[in-house]
Amino acid sequence: MERKTVKIPSATPGWNLDAWQYFPTTPATALPPVIIMANGFSCTKKMGLSEFAEAFAEHGYASVVFDYRRWGDSDGMPRCVQDYREQRADYRSVIRWARAQGIYDNNRLVVWGYSYAGGHSIVMAGEEAMDVAAAIAFRPYVGESSNYSTKHLAVMLFHAILDAAKQAVGLSPHYIEVAGRNRFLFGEDSVAALQKLGANGGWENKVTASSLFPMTQNRPVDRAQKIRCPTLLIAAENDKMCIFEGQLQVAAESAKVELVAVRGGHWDANAGCPDFEEQLTMMLKFLEKQVPRILEVYATSTELVTMLAMMPDIALGGLHEFEPHCTREWQIFQSDVQAFMHLMARMPALRVLTISEMFGHYVLRALTEGDGLVPTLANC
Repeated sequence: MERKTVKIPSATPGWNLDAWQYFPTTPATALPPVIIMANGFSCTKKMGLSEFAEAFAEHGYASVVFDYRRWGDSDGMPRCVQDYREQRADYRSVIRWARAQGIYDNNRLVVWGYSYAGGHSIVMAGEEAMDVAAAIAFRPYVGESSNYSTKHLAVMLFHAILDAAKQAVGLSPHYIEVAGRNRFLFGEDSVAALQKLGANGGWENKVTASSLFPMTQNRPVDRAQKIRCPTLLIAAENDKMCIFEGQLQVAAESAKVELVAVRGGHWDANAGCPDFEEQLTMMLKFLEKQVPRILEVYATSTELVTMLAMMPDIALGGLHEFEPHCTREWQIFQSDVQAFMHLMARMPALRVLTISEMFGHYVLRALTEGDGLVPTLANC
């Protein structure tokens, strides 16, 4: 598995975002699709995202997994500030950076976000300037959460005002716990899950108390009508943080949203959880449908047939375009045509098959119409 650490300039001069680049495990001549990924509230890229990125790479998708400013290995002071405006700007910075590299297919760029970042992916899906091909919102925070008691909110407001006042006069921030009895957001039942996810990532159970102010203004659900691209929303029916009803509202606001409900709660999402494989499969099927891959190979006609016969079905199912270039001298080989068409039946998602320099001046094109394969052999 090839992974490279890179530094991406943020909107704040001198502050870089720390990111991991993942590349497809199988080299391809065509530029691969790329998925821009980030984690949720107070979480870093080291907390459960690598398993998703590795799985995507195995299926032909590159990814850029990054930490926001002030979090993880990225730059920025003070630390542990949760501000949705900065984080959305960081998504934009990474998207623009990825498109400028010349190593990805810029027309097949996907945004992916878990929890709080899932809300960011919904917003990015609606921004014309970002022009993303698809989005995955994984248990997203959309602006609707569990009700907190008046007492708890009053205590939170006191801490938030204290922090804002301290920072206004140049003092160090006032931090409170992200999760726990006197928590900012998550209850005591979330401490174990966060500690497990952050065991190897240096997770700190703290956030600046004044982060409360921007959080109350963050409502991705209000941007749902602007969604411009296919968006997969995976919602947990028993989610107590990012409540199910709010995610239903997002789906109701946009015909672009495909909502899938799964069992479990907010933390039943990562590798090792009962629903991990099921949810990963959902994401891969969505990607194969909305952001298909292109495969291009060069070989003799006999080698091409043998090569395709050995490829697993999962490697073929998501292909959009397949371009086998035959190096054989021109002739009409009826047996090769029949062999190719038999193999094509294994590629239900394929839209275009082009065989160049095969059968002399002939080009074989195959298109799918519904569940049927409609081949035509045209004399060029």
